[in-house]
Amino acid sequence: MIIKKTFILTLLMIVSIEVYSCSCGHVSISREADKAYDFVIGKITDEREDSVTCFYEHEGKLHENYTTYSYSLDVEFSYKGKLCDVENILGSKYGGNCGGYFEKDKTYLITIYKCDRGYYTFMCSNNALLSESRYEITYLNKYFHKNYQLLKLEFLIPVVLLSLLVISTSAIIVFRYFKYRTRRRLDMP
Repeated sequence: MIIKKTFILTLLMIVSIEVYSCSCGHVSISREADKAYDFVIGKITDEREDSVTCFYEHEGKLHENYTTYSYSLDVEFSYKGKLCDVENILGSKYGGNCGGYFEKDKTYLITIYKCDRGYYTFMCSNNALLSESRYEITYLNKYFHKNYQLLKLEFLIPVVLLSLLVISTSAIIVFRYFKYRTRRRLDMP
């Protein structure tokens, strides 16, 4: 009975875990710098389910890439200068293939490749949220002689919270002072 429950529990855990079927091996931004069509920083503005098979050539061989999602990308910055404005890129969602995975309304650093059906990206291509891309951006800035600057807003959170605390405390003190003065006036003959 215990073995049966353990087996069922293990099976349920395996079924409920999001799994990706790709093996990335050793992929780094430095290895992709010359291979990629472009590196862009942009915000995902739309996504739609779109199963597409595209073909691309790599090292003299024709390869196939299967993607399940299409993303609209509002390009903010391009390292190689090949992409601008709003572009459509092929990727994936929920695992099952090797396309890049993105969430709507978030800004990413994305490694872009070109195929016969447009632009695509891999899950293993150093795609990351912009806020988590400091190392990659530093490398790309040096490699391509660019000067993209990440906004350093980390210090603003404590400043804003402290400001809200001071403003709230001041408002409470002023409110109590006027309440005290008003009561005192009412109590005077």
